[in-house]
Amino acid sequence: EIMLEEGKLMADSEKADFKIYLSKSYDAKKNPLSYLIKVKFFKKLFPRYAPYLVEDESLKNIINIMADLDGKYSDAVMLVGEDRVDDFKNLLDRYNGTEYNFDEIIVQNTGGRVEGRSASAMRSFVKKGDLESFIGSYPSSVNRELLTSIFNELKMGMKLNENYLDKLINDEVDTVIRKLLGD
Repeated sequence: EIMLEEGKLMADSEKADFKIYLSKSYDAKKNPLSYLIKVKFFKKLFPRYAPYLVEDESLKNIINIMADLDGKYSDAVMLVGEDRVDDFKNLLDRYNGTEYNFDEIIVQNTGGRVEGRSASAMRSFVKKGDLESFIGSYPSSVNRELLTSIFNELKMGMKLNENYLDKLINDEVDTVIRKLLGD
């Protein structure tokens, strides 16, 4: 959420538009959530920022996004984690003037990562089946049920539990029984 807050403040201070694009990348190893699932969870985790989310499935990558913004803006600022600044700066500069035309493209570092909150750390918790550490890495204000749903979606996307449907059914049965027994 820090990156979102920083981006919104920066856009507001410059009287600029603020837009959020989610990755369309999808693979079991590093991007185990489909785009539509990412959108669903983004809106639930960050409802304050949902109006700024650009939901356009045709924009498959950053080059498509920049081409879409071309002609609407003369400058662009992209906020990324510190480990991605150089890669994106080189990529965006390489295609400026061929795929799109901007007077200035800035790739801004949003700062360091919060310990234990990286995507790699989250996937590691899922791999280990460590729901409590996964949930504990989020602020306590985030709904536990939502985090459990995200954990389970990641587990399915990472293809870690072939019996996921059986577990889901058993968990649902347990929940119904607990409700009936008044637990």
